[in-house]
Amino acid sequence: GTTTVLSQTPTQYGSGFVTFTVTGAASVNEAITVSVDFNGTGLIDQTAAGTGTITWAAPTSGSAAPASSGTVAGLNRSGLNIDFNSFQPSVGQGAVTYTSLLRVANTGANAGTVSVVLTNDTTGVVLGTYTSASVPSGAAIQLTAAALESGSVPAVTPSASVLYRLRVTGNITGYAQHVNWNQTAGFFSDLSGRRTAVTSAD
Repeated sequence: GTTTVLSQTPTQYGSGFVTFTVTGAASVNEAITVSVDFNGTGLIDQTAAGTGTITWAAPTSGSAAPASSGTVAGLNRSGLNIDFNSFQPSVGQGAVTYTSLLRVANTGANAGTVSVVLTNDTTGVVLGTYTSASVPSGAAIQLTAAALESGSVPAVTPSASVLYRLRVTGNITGYAQHVNWNQTAGFFSDLSGRRTAVTSAD
């Protein structure tokens, strides 16, 4: 008759399974439902369907603890899902000034937003997440490093020694590009290795 919401960090995570422990009431005399929602900061592209198993602690008295299991649905992220590495911060990188630009094109029939997760390209630490305004069908947006840094939550303080890795996801069909502007030599370079909506691009 009551709802309990708990926040848990899994004790094990990997190899296709996750394990965590929940401390509940001293006794349970009615049917209960256990729901697990993922709301962390890690990135999960896909998981295979499987089985969830609940192991109850041994009761102090009465009948034996029940064994419970159920089906766990698979997960497959749809829409835009692209990675870029070596994205330049908004501060100078030395004698030659490079400027990184992120271009996202919506080639689908419906408008939608994109999310850009900025991580430290060397350590993988998540720095912040930028959420765009709605991108109309047939349109494109271009974002500078400064716009991504200041618009992220939390805001990202740029450092000349830290390059970014970008994970671009969204509920649109299209492609993204990492374009680099060499201000010293005066030319653009397209650093996008691939532009498939569900494939990494480095």
